[in-house]
Amino acid sequence: MTPAITQEHAESFLEAAHRAYLGIPEAKRPGGCNRHIFSLLLAEDAPLGTLEQLELSRSYPLIAAIDGDGTAITTKFKDSPWRHFVFSVNGGEIDDQLEEMKAPHGSVALSFSFEMLVKVLSLSDREAKPAKVRQTIVVLDDGRTMSLITTPGVGTQRAEALTGATMARLKAVIARPAA
Repeated sequence: MTPAITQEHAESFLEAAHRAYLGIPEAKRPGGCNRHIFSLLLAEDAPLGTLEQLELSRSYPLIAAIDGDGTAITTKFKDSPWRHFVFSVNGGEIDDQLEEMKAPHGSVALSFSFEMLVKVLSLSDREAKPAKVRQTIVVLDDGRTMSLITTPGVGTQRAEALTGATMARLKAVIARPAA
């Protein structure tokens, strides 16, 4: 049986996923955004071979570290009974990717890190200026969610009111484990 994730480990997972995404250099092309990245926190004994990887992305190529026998490469997550698996998916729209994605058995958390173009209102001159913000959302297997968002010139803070179609799809991924 997979142990329940504690709030402390959930917070550490959120911070680690967000910090890793912030370490990716900004996209070079004008108006371009960086690729989105997913992370899974799963039980140490959870299988993550070819079939489980296929359940993560049936229609689009999975981008991940894979060893010679086809098993996904994971890292131990701090002082916990879980492993950390980082991956991305190439092609298609994010919502289409999430619609088909199934978390491997033993998954306790899924993170989704992405960059988006927004307008940031300057308080000094009241002018809205374009900016790239980076956000990481974590969905836990019990339905809890948490998020961090980093805005240029403002810093990193908690994002609240996590709702919408993408959030619902993320929750569905962690709730529908692979067969």
